[in-house]
Formats: sequence, structure tokens, C-alpha cells
Amino acid sequence: MIEQLKEINKFITEADNFLITAHMNADGDAYASMLAMAYCLERMNKNYHIVIHDKNIEEKYSFMWG
Repeated sequence: MIEQLKEINKFITEADNFLITAHMNADGDAYASMLAMAYCLERMNKNYHIVIHDKNIEEKYSFMWG
């Protein structure tokens, strides 16, 4: 597990551009995970784009950052 985390850290540290997405018909956990990743990347001065396939994101998630 520690080796995997080191590999993930290396990947994120060395790359500059990221695509963040989730499964179709995403729920609150998926949205929160995408936004948490975006927040981390933003704090690291990385570029990212969030792509969500769902056409109508539920209004109940409108309070979330981003």
C-alpha cells in the first residue's frame, strides 16, 4: 500500500495537467471525490478539468465548492 501511495504521489508531482471524472449517474460521493481531487491539485498549482457526463446534476449538490 505504501509503495502504491508513493507511485501516486510521484505521478501527481511530475505531471501538470489532469482530467477528473466519475462514473455515469454519479452520486454525492463521486462529486465530492472529484472536487476534493480538484482542490488538492489547485493547491499544488496543477491544471485540471472536470468532466461530468450527467446532463442534469441534482440541485442538492449546488452547495459544493467548485
